Amino acid sequence: MPLILELCNDADFPRAFAVMSAAFESPDHSYPHTLFPALTSAASRAAGAKRIRPISKEDKYTRPSGEIIAIAKWNIYDKGVVPDEENLDGPWWDDGPDTKEYAQELYRVYLQDRRKAIRNSGGMLC
Repeated sequence: MPLILELCNDADFPRAFAVMSAAFESPDHSYPHTLFPALTSAASRAAGAKRIRPISKEDKYTRPSGEIIAIAKWNIYDKGVVPDEENLDGPWWDDGPDTKEYAQELYRVYLQDRRKAIRNSGGMLC
């Protein structure tokens, strides 16, 4: 199924800003919090959506290009489905078992919070 990138219409902005806010609601992301304070409240998200709506209309660089501009990998789970946690494995490390073990541990630690959030939300992160 192809993903089609299109400009947001006015009705899309509340959901688009809610998704952006959820992605950056951690206090560790200080830049978005500086631009859009209180990303976690419904009122601030509505105000933020209202603020970014004109950007798509006024910014001369916001336009469809017909070119690939980014890549993303999305995980979409059926409601209530929590996927099995898979560990990193494969034949990609040529420089010995230590390199592979390091990569596996880094992968496990990196995904630890994400996996916990998936479990706690029943697979529904947004």
